[in-house]
Amino acid sequence: MKTRASGWTLLLLALQTAPAWAQGSCKPISSLPTTLDIPGVHCLTGPLSTSAASPASVAIEVTADDIVLDLGGYRIQYTGPAGATSIGIHASNRRNITVRNGTIRGFGFGINLGPPGSALSAQHVIDGMRVDSSLGVGIFVIGAGSIVRNNQVIGSGGPSGQAHGIFTSGAGVRVVNNDVVDTHGAGTFDSHAIQVSGDGVVVEGNRLSNPSLPSPGKSYGVRVTPPSATALIVDNRVTIFHFGVYFSPGTGGKYRDNLTSGAGTPYTGGTDAGNNNENRGAPRSRAERGLGGFRAPQLASRGTPGPGSRG
Repeated sequence: MKTRASGWTLLLLALQTAPAWAQGSCKPISSLPTTLDIPGVHCLTGPLSTSAASPASVAIEVTADDIVLDLGGYRIQYTGPAGATSIGIHASNRRNITVRNGTIRGFGFGINLGPPGSALSAQHVIDGMRVDSSLGVGIFVIGAGSIVRNNQVIGSGGPSGQAHGIFTSGAGVRVVNNDVVDTHGAGTFDSHAIQVSGDGVVVEGNRLSNPSLPSPGKSYGVRVTPPSATALIVDNRVTIFHFGVYFSPGTGGKYRDNLTSGAGTPYTGGTDAGNNNENRGAPRSRAERGLGGFRAPQLASRGTPGPGSRG
């Protein structure tokens, strides 16, 4: 016996295979620059670029709390004059901003959620992003309780100034399971794959490397800066830096289960809690702790997305 699908059934199937923005579950972003001023979920509809020069050089400005920006596996790219003032995604004194699932390329700051010293900025999440070719900082996050996880940050640094792959400040911040590759300051300026400050911060399960030792500026794999008396630096892999894990004067905390190679000074400051560059009993596996490699941005064109990045 033949059956005919009802109009409602066909409509349901169409919605299940449509991108999230087409389903009405998020607000579409189809051009740059733009401002997000309504709480909720906002999604890219395709790869976007901007060439706006300073001072109007922010691709996406966030002016409300409680916003999720889902790039849907697409790319945001800066194509204007080279300069460290351009910003891919920016928010100032906001709370609960999530940026996920896409690529940001060629800005001075890839993601900038701040400003420095803000008591209002807090509880942000940066998840599953690929940020490359940033002239100054790949991911910059200020705010207690923020999380930076599962990201790939490549080629941070330009013709002038310091360089940071990931920079965070705030109590209880987590920097977990990121890959940071090729962070290089200009000339005598320093470079940092990961720099954190704040009590109770955790830097765990990251893989940091340079193709060669930056010179003449100093390079740091993980650097802890004041105020921070209780940082935990756990199970990171650090390759080719002047300093592997570095607790700046006036900071404190512990480090354990880290492995360095090609680091001029593997560990500075802090308290050695064991199993660093040694074989004194195997720590829990990455799977046991829920850690894996960088998770590529997910395509948004199907109900069940697969790995990959559009544009």
